[in-house]
Parts: sequence; C-alpha cells; structure tokens
Amino acid sequence: MSFAANANDPSIFLHLCRGFPVLTITFKRSAMAMMAAAFLSPVAMADIGGGGATLPAKAYSGSSASSTANGPRLSAPAPGSLFYEALPFTTQSYCQTGSGTGRSVLAGTNGNTDASRPCPATFTDAFVNGTNGFSAPSIDADYAASDAPAGTGDFNAFITNKASHEQMTQFPSIAGSISVIANTPGTGLSTVYLTEAEVCNVFAGKITNWSQLAKPNGTAYQGKPIKLVYRSDSSGTSFGFSNHLNWVCSDAALAQTLAPVASTLPFPVASNFSVQSTFASAFPGGVVPANAIAASGNPGVASVVDATDGAFGYVEAANAVAIGSTTFKPVQIAAVDTAAELNPLDGTDTARNTALYSSGTSNKIAFTVPKTFSDKDGNTYNGTYTDRALQSNNASFGRPIGLPTALNTTQAPNHNCVFIVHPGAYATSPYVTAGSPTSGYSSYPIVAVTYLLGNYALNGSADDMRALLGSPYNFALRSNQGGSVNTVGAKTGFAYLTAIQAKPLSGGLVTLDQARVDACTN
Repeated sequence: MSFAANANDPSIFLHLCRGFPVLTITFKRSAMAMMAAAFLSPVAMADIGGGGATLPAKAYSGSSASSTANGPRLSAPAPGSLFYEALPFTTQSYCQTGSGTGRSVLAGTNGNTDASRPCPATFTDAFVNGTNGFSAPSIDADYAASDAPAGTGDFNAFITNKASHEQMTQFPSIAGSISVIANTPGTGLSTVYLTEAEVCNVFAGKITNWSQLAKPNGTAYQGKPIKLVYRSDSSGTSFGFSNHLNWVCSDAALAQTLAPVASTLPFPVASNFSVQSTFASAFPGGVVPANAIAASGNPGVASVVDATDGAFGYVEAANAVAIGSTTFKPVQIAAVDTAAELNPLDGTDTARNTALYSSGTSNKIAFTVPKTFSDKDGNTYNGTYTDRALQSNNASFGRPIGLPTALNTTQAPNHNCVFIVHPGAYATSPYVTAGSPTSGYSSYPIVAVTYLLGNYALNGSADDMRALLGSPYNFALRSNQGGSVNTVGAKTGFAYLTAIQAKPLSGGLVTLDQARVDACTN
C-alpha cells in the first residue's frame, strides 16, 4: 500500500486504521472530540462522517434526522434512508449544520479545520467555528452536503487547506420542495391559500397582519399580527427560497397581484429580493423586517413557527409534513399559486394537483432539471455545467447572471468532477395560462437542488465513498425499481434528479452517473 501524500498527513493514520482495525491509538483527534464522541454523541463512533445541509437530512438519514429545535443535530442513517441503504453495513453519522457551515468544515475555513470536533448537541446549540465539527472519525470530513453550490472561494480554500485530497468534488444529488408554513389557530381553515404576490408581500414585511390576506372566498382573515421566521445560519434552504422570491417577486408584485404576461415568466421584472444563503441579506434592501425572528436550521424554524401564533416561515417539505402532525397541530402548510382560487388538494385536476400539492409531495419520483432554460432577459443557458462555480450576484438584479464562473486547473485539476445546476433552471415552475380549474404553475414552484461534496483523492474507503456519493444515481436503491429507499420519491417531499447531462468547458456533454462519481472518488 502506498500514499502519494506526506506520510505525516493525519488522514493516512485513519486510512491505515480503517484497513487494519488492530492498529489503534493512531487517530489524530483532540481529547475534546474523543470524549464528545464517547459520552455525548447519540450515534456510535462512525466509519464515515459528514454533514451540512438540513434540507436533505430526512432523505439521507430518514427518521433519525430530527425535525425539532430540541432534537439532536447528529444522526445515524436509519433503515430505509438513502445513505443507510447505500451502505447498510457501514457505521455512518450526519451532522446537520446548515449548508454554509458544511462547506466550511469540508474546506477547512473559518477555523473549522478539524471535522472530528463535536457536532453541536441540538439546534438550540449554535455551531461555534473552531470549536465544533461533524463528530467525524478524522480531521478531514468524508463529505459535506449543501443546497447552494460551492463558489470559487470554497474551491480555493480546499486546495489550500486540504491539498492532500487534490480537489473538492461536487455532484447534484436530489431535489427538495420548500414549503411555506403558517401557525393558523382561529383562521377556520385547514389550509392557508396564498397567491405569489401574498408570499412576496409577507416575506418582504409589507403584509404584517392576517387581516391583509384574502381567503379563497375573498373575505379577510381575523386580524392578528404576522411574525416572520427565517433561517439565521448560512442555509441552502434560504438559497432556494430566495432564488424563487427573486425570480417571481417584483416591485409591482409587492404592491398587488400581477397578471401573467408569458407562459413561463409570470413576473418578468427584477426583484427586490436577492439570492442569498444568509436570508437576512436576502430581504429587500438587505433590511430585516421589524416583525422577523431568526432560527437555526429547518427544525429550528419549524419549532419557532409552532410556538408563535400567527407566524409564517419556510422549511423543507419533509419538516413541514412532520410539523403537520398532532404534535404541531396549529401549523398548516400553505398552498402556493398565483391564483388564490386554485385548490391544489381538491382532486378536480389530478395531474396539476398532485404536482401543486402544498408540501411538494408529488407522485412523481424524479425531478427534471431542464437541459436548457431562458432567463428573464431572454438569454438561453444550459441547465447544468461542469468545472464551474456559483457566480456572484449581479448588483442590479440580485441574482447570478450569465454562465457560472469557470474554474481553473488549480481549483479543479481533474475535469468533470464538479457539477453545478444553474440556479435559474429551478427558480420556478413553468406557468400554464390555460387549464382546469384555472391557470397556474405546472408543478410546485419552490424547490432546491441539493449537492454532495467530497474529496477527489485519499478517501479512507474509496469504495464506501463511491457508494454513498453515488447513491442518488443507483437505480437499484429506488422503491420503484424494487429498492428499499423510502425517504426519496412519492409522498416524501424529495425527488431524484432525472438523467443529468452537463456542458463541460471543452464542449459536448457529460453524463452524471455512478461511473462518473467512481472516476472522481479515489
């Protein structure tokens, strides 16, 4: 056995231990991390440790992933979950930190140089840079999850801090619906119906009382103050939600409902919202409304909405389904469409209604990333690219404009191991101007595409990491193919991505599949 890296690299000690379990006391872990793993962790010492985004946690870990603020951030994938079924005989752990922190731990930025530091106990316990980690088995994280694609700064930091792994890889994994939720006692309705203009108004802080919202029959709700609950941490859920708000909310929409003017572009003007992972910066003008409350993680937002009469928030659909249980009885999942009279649950328009179901739990098992799409200025782009990074927002429009930023050979020396879906490709759903019972979106419009990020080289067990990172593309795991995964697909709020063909820097197309993941995981 040989290693190209320096023999003093602490990760090599872990590789040897994994290959020969009889070798002990060679792990480079701090005393704090060891004690935390032994006495505080809700899961056993893992062979594979990662973390990051809270949005896909229910898909990756299943029932063991917490949905409440007081629940544990750290989980071991449960049977039926995507990661468990990919590696049923391997001990794993997943720490829900939020997307931005997940990328930071993988790349070793902001003092997060040791992934073996303890994962914070609950969502009420803040992640402290330089103190916390993933509770991973080694200093270097095995992988990270993020709902926002990595930027050039992430790739530069990885090359500087984790050079032995050669480069950071990135693969879009699944899609997740983002639900608007509301604490609704006294409204007299089992479901809250919102127009897109009302969603824009509420989250811009322009509508501040329930009496300013209209019921489907045109009457107003009983008056009560609205509280907005948003993510305090760097979050891919915030990235996905603000990506949608930026696309559909215009100055005019913030004043009143807009009529659609094109089949795919119902609101064709620049938005006051900006696309941000930190939602405090996404509010119009970067000013947090006076009625807003911050909470950490999807479970944190769900819990605060549950505890706050009249509150609105946004969470991943799986968390929304959980808070719709008897434990969180006051909370309702809002039905979102441009026409308030469209009832997505009434069954009169089956094809549209299953897609528009407010929690995003479509009967379809896959989400299609368009091969090409047009932005609001009429420019056409590919849906997915390789060897590119998330570009900065255009100052005038508050969103990424044009092609994702090309990575150089230092940032991505191994070609076609970084895939990125253009945020504009999933910012909203195509708009149907004629239909039954009325015009509206062809599918639920607020979604996020989430990613798995890994190490190109020097993985502790390349075979295990190939199986885990490739699990979203392993058709044998899918329930409609006879597999045992029950956390992705129909009625879950998550969907697999249909076959992705990405445009590389050199031209042509590259297919994202298990073979591509294998070639990029060594």
